[in-house]
Amino acid sequence: MKFVQHSCLAAWPPLALVSAVAGLTVPAFAQTNTDQKLEPVTVSASRFESTDAPISATVITAQQIREAGINNVNEAIRKIGGVFGRQNFSGTSDFSLDLRGFGSNSDQNVAIFVDGIRISENEQQPAMMSAIPIEAIERIEIVRGGSSVLYGDGGTGGTIQIITKRGKTDGTHGTAYVEAGNRGYQELRAALSKGWDGFSMDANIGALHADNYRDNNQLQQGNFSGGLQWTSQDVRVGFRVDAAREDFHFPGSLTLSEYRQNPRQTETPFDKGSLDSNRYTFFINQRHGDLEFATDFSYREKTSIGEFVSSDFFSNAKSSVTQLSPRIKYKSAIGSISNDVVAGMDFSNSNRFTQSLSGGFASSQRATQNSAAFYLRDEILYGGAR
Repeated sequence: MKFVQHSCLAAWPPLALVSAVAGLTVPAFAQTNTDQKLEPVTVSASRFESTDAPISATVITAQQIREAGINNVNEAIRKIGGVFGRQNFSGTSDFSLDLRGFGSNSDQNVAIFVDGIRISENEQQPAMMSAIPIEAIERIEIVRGGSSVLYGDGGTGGTIQIITKRGKTDGTHGTAYVEAGNRGYQELRAALSKGWDGFSMDANIGALHADNYRDNNQLQQGNFSGGLQWTSQDVRVGFRVDAAREDFHFPGSLTLSEYRQNPRQTETPFDKGSLDSNRYTFFINQRHGDLEFATDFSYREKTSIGEFVSSDFFSNAKSSVTQLSPRIKYKSAIGSISNDVVAGMDFSNSNRFTQSLSGGFASSQRATQNSAAFYLRDEILYGGAR
């Protein structure tokens, strides 16, 4: 039902414009007529946390997500952040996001990160954000415009930073969420976190089933995300594990006459696929006076299976991506002039092995991609000028 509402809004630009203006006008009115002082907004667009938000930045907070009743990250980006999305064909919430109008190539021009680790696929597929538990989100940062200097290829249209909660609160906290709807929609989410003496750990699980609108378009999905970290005044170090399992069915296309006869029918009742993904992340941040060091290391493995009985085609693809991102920041000031220098390197290694069977003919392909990049950014702030 939520997908249909989004499609109607995108298809009628005046309604989308009115909705966007209303969302912007109300907060502005409230801020003008009260003496309430807002807390500084922290952003990570410069690859280090800062209160100096970049131009054309939109920040979505956990409170906004909670008040809107949104249950997945992709939906929050589309409905609160105003980013256009194209629905995929697997029935999941992983819409293809489009910043600055790149159309069908939008997936390759938006860089998406979770706590500084790139999750944008280099396999021409939408980023798998449905595996990120919405309860673990602290904020989402959307930067429209070229960001290729800091983030490399895929940042032409902009970047989306998903920041998870730091878990500094002592004590034990938990939430549970259950939802049911028509067309076999059932969802269960649960989150548990505990903090003590600078340590914090959390675990999030989710399960979803939906029959969706079309015949042979069922979706079964399970997610897990958990981590352990230690935080002090100058150091933060931790480890996270994210896993997702998806089984989906493909209803296929219909001719116009078939659609008029029954829009829910399918001519491919046995076509289906599955996707398994595991990601392991280690991170460390350390501050020494005006110097700040940070390093992220991640390893992701994924298995994708497609069974297209209607066209006698089967495929099994296994891929892995290893990333390492060390960086440093130096902040200085002379009088009323402040200067921030950020420098770092990005290393990435990707491997993909695909086996396919079509018409009784078997084939296999292997691909490897290695990249290494260096970046340097210097920002001077004086008064209202940057």
